[in-house]
Order: sequence, then C-alpha cells, then structure tokens
Amino acid sequence: MKRDFIALFILFISLNINAQNIFPVKLNNCDTSKFCLDCGDVKAGYDEKEFQKLLEELNNSLDLKGVSGNVKFQVLINSKGKGCVLSHTDKSNDPITLKIIDKLNNLKKWQPAITSNKKEESTSISLVFFIKDNKISGNIERVDLEAFRKSFDKPQNPEIYNTTYTYKNENLKNYKFTIWNSKNSNLENNWNDHLTFDESNYLWITTDRGLESFNGTIFTKQIPDIIDTSTIYFYALEADNAGKIWIYAAKNILNFYNNKWTLIPKEESGLEGVYK
Repeated sequence: MKRDFIALFILFISLNINAQNIFPVKLNNCDTSKFCLDCGDVKAGYDEKEFQKLLEELNNSLDLKGVSGNVKFQVLINSKGKGCVLSHTDKSNDPITLKIIDKLNNLKKWQPAITSNKKEESTSISLVFFIKDNKISGNIERVDLEAFRKSFDKPQNPEIYNTTYTYKNENLKNYKFTIWNSKNSNLENNWNDHLTFDESNYLWITTDRGLESFNGTIFTKQIPDIIDTSTIYFYALEADNAGKIWIYAAKNILNFYNNKWTLIPKEESGLEGVYK
C-alpha cells in the first residue's frame, strides 16, 4: 500500500477524547488536555442541594418575563470536584446564558466520575436549562453512548474556522482519494484516535473498542494475546524505525514485532500515562 497515493479519511474521536467540544459555542477557559465523555462506573454529577441553591439564585436574580426556551452546556468535572463550562448551544450569548455559565463555573461540590474505585481525571457531562413560565430549571442530560457512536456514521459538513486563507495545491488532481468507513468496509467503527504505518506500509489504527490494521483492502482486528483487551482502551500508538509497533493500554506498554506481542508493565517502564 503506497502511503503517498492513498489517503484514509476516518473520524478521529473516541469516548476518551481530547479537547472535543460537543456544542457549537466553544469557550477557552477550561483545561482540556484529556477527558472522557460521561464515562465512569459512577457518573459525574453535582451535589443536589448546591444545584438547587444555584437555581434559586438564578430565579431570584434574573428577569425571565416573556422568555422561554432551553440551552445546553458541556461541563468538565475534574477529580477534585471542580467544574468548568467548555461549550454551549446559545450562539446569541444571551446575558442569561452568561449568568448560568458564571454560576456553573463557581458551583461547589461537583461530584467526579469514578471508574474501578478511582476518580476520573476529567469528565465531560451535559446539562440542559429550561425557561418556562418565568422560571428556570435544569438537570443533567446523560449521553446515550450507543446512539452517539452511530451518529458518526452520518458525518456532517465540517465547521470551517479559517475564513481568510485559500489553500492551493496544484498536485491534488494527481492524487486518488478513497474513503473507508464502517458502512463501506469491515472497519469496526468510525471512532478513531491514533494511526501509524508499519514497515510493510500497513496502517494501524486505534478504534473505540479495539485495535486494527489495514492492508489497503481489509481491516483486521488485532487482539494481543498477553493482556485482557475486553475492558481496556488503546491510547498512544506509534511505529519505530526497526518496524516495531508500540501501544499504550491500561497503563502498560505493548510491543508488536515479528508477529509476537510483548508486555512492558508500568512497574518496569515507570510511566503513569502516555499521550504520544
């Protein structure tokens, strides 16, 4: 497979996503180095008393006469119980929305998500606020992860941020572009974070639920025989000059070379986390 002439277009997103805004209006005041989408054995949330106090303060301070509708907010919650609004749906940036953002950013006692009895470093949840009959109310809107996965089988037009520069590449006409996805191939799903090419120019990709290689025609699911892969995610992925594939999963380093898997446990590598 010639990497110079074949391009793979896959949606690079995972349930463990980096800086992924789910609503159109994006804010830049949050630490978005790494977070997961509504994950955890115990979901992230808020202290009910503190949230009711927030609603009371909003209702007492806002003039809601003649106002109706709803707005959704994406909030990041870290392991220390601190919340930060990352994105929302109100493109008008109404003063009511800005007031809600301020209250959410200062809300005390957010409850972090917990997985395997350990607090998640950072989790994204969605909240929806309703205004009706001169009163504001709100609650968490949980993500239907299966529906969210399926939605990416119907990609929308990309959001274009660059409005000032026109890209020109006279050689584009010389390339053949082929698109593979879960609808027209045996690719498991369209949730992908990382890719690399091995010494045979086979493409390796991490998917939401596993690891696959691609020979230009067929995707092959890769199942390391040295670790239980049923409950883990594959993160960083890279190939070195010797042709070895290196993968980070479940706080361990996996190595694939000459059709053999090798496990380097975290006690040996000393690494607590890998992003690249």
